[in-house]
Amino acid sequence: MLATDPARRVRAVEDLYRLLLNREQVFPATAPAALVLARLLDDPRTLAEDRWERRAGRRSLRAELLNWLASFADIARLDGEDGVGTAQDLAAARAARPILHDRIADFCDDDDPLVREAALAATALLLADPALTSSVPRYTPAVREVLAVSADSYYRRIARERLAAWGEDVTGLVTAEEERRAALDRAGELAEDPFGQDQESYLAKAADLLRGSIDQADFKAYIFPLNE
Repeated sequence: MLATDPARRVRAVEDLYRLLLNREQVFPATAPAALVLARLLDDPRTLAEDRWERRAGRRSLRAELLNWLASFADIARLDGEDGVGTAQDLAAARAARPILHDRIADFCDDDDPLVREAALAATALLLADPALTSSVPRYTPAVREVLAVSADSYYRRIARERLAAWGEDVTGLVTAEEERRAALDRAGELAEDPFGQDQESYLAKAADLLRGSIDQADFKAYIFPLNE
């Protein structure tokens, strides 16, 4: 995980997903691994940046480990009936949440925006633990002001879901997401007919709407079909 060879680091992170969160399940080694990773977060070697298989662009190993912990927390809040693992493994995952919260909390104010967003995403999901309910008011403003307006659609979804679960009004966030999706749909139509009527004026409006608010994962859905 902390190897100097970038290829080994990338492969190690991918193995975390493939072996310990495969098919959105937790396994006997998943919770112990999460606790170990959380203790690595403040290691200076996690500042090394790479391109990771599950995220667009470059980001630090620290940010990517936090993304894995967010995925872990996302699964840990599900019910056993959802097929997320055995009752024992799920109980171990849930028992780890307070410890993980304590380890991740400091990174919610990190200077690196990618680390900050990943930490907030993990924290918002960890707060599904009833034992952490008292911490919800502390993080609600940051989840709304940072996570809900992220360029990453996964983070925006987490923000909307958790804010709604906390009794917050998310009407504006839902509307903004619908407008963003409509703009993406229209962008797909423009790609098929770039010289259609009124395209120039629409592109200007779409650019204003999407500027700074779209991630590569969202846009791929409209670019890749053009090559098929």
